[in-house]
Amino acid sequence: MPKEATDLFEYFERTYIGAYNRVGNGQSDTSIKFRKTTPNFPPSVWNVRDATLNHGDRTNNVCEGWNNRFSNLMNHKHPTIWRLIIKMRHENAADETKVAQRQLGTIRRPPKSNR
Repeated sequence: MPKEATDLFEYFERTYIGAYNRVGNGQSDTSIKFRKTTPNFPPSVWNVRDATLNHGDRTNNVCEGWNNRFSNLMNHKHPTIWRLIIKMRHENAADETKVAQRQLGTIRRPPKSNR
C-alpha cells in the first residue's frame, strides 16, 4: 500500500470495520493484548451483499423519494409542529385509502421495476 494511502485506510478501518488498539499498561513486553473498537458505521449498516443476492433494495432511494414528496407536500422549510401533525395525518389517511382500494381491486399495485 502506498504510504500516502495509510491515513485513508486507517480512517476507513476505524469508521466502517473497526480497528484493533493495543491495551494494557505497556510495562510488559511479553503479553501484548489488542481490543477491537466498535466502528461508527458497522457492516450491518452499509453492507448490501444479502440485499444484492436476494434482489432487494441496495439504496435508500425509496425513503429519499418519500422525503422529497413529503417536503413538497409540506411546502414549508420549517413548519410548526401542528402543521406537521396535520400533514402527517393527511399522508396517513391517503396511504390507508390506497391500501383499501388495492384490497378491493379498484386500483392496481404499481409495477415492479426490473433491476
